[in-house]
Amino acid sequence: TAETRYTQYLAYFLNPSKPHGLGTRYLDGLLSLMRLSNPSVPAGLNLNEAVVEAEVYIGSAPGQNGRPVGCTCDVVVECPGYVFFIEHKVKSGQSANPNSSDRQLVRYDIAIDGNPAYHGLSKIRIYLTPGGQRGFRACRLAGPFTC
Repeated sequence: TAETRYTQYLAYFLNPSKPHGLGTRYLDGLLSLMRLSNPSVPAGLNLNEAVVEAEVYIGSAPGQNGRPVGCTCDVVVECPGYVFFIEHKVKSGQSANPNSSDRQLVRYDIAIDGNPAYHGLSKIRIYLTPGGQRGFRACRLAGPFTC
């Protein structure tokens, strides 16, 4: 799908180890932009060590009838002490799941906070849309995705 292609492009340019010649500039720029609306996005990180992956299984959220709902985030960026979860919607909105009444970003938030791989790391959630639409404000756990 188109979203999968956008995800691959985004992950490629955010990854400082790829041969695009940009180093950390694209990732620095994205985080600087995010910092304007969310001061919890840190400055001064050593992004040369960032590990960037596309289509990452981040865990599951409880579904109806006890069946878990798996969650796959578009792009996950890990650097010392931090993990950034980037979900983007270029031509679509949050996806529904027939096994859950929760919106997509609520499910992702539950999965992130329940995943032991991310315990002890500062977690920053970023929701990218063409119009800068907010992910949600009434988050159950750690805080909203930021646009």
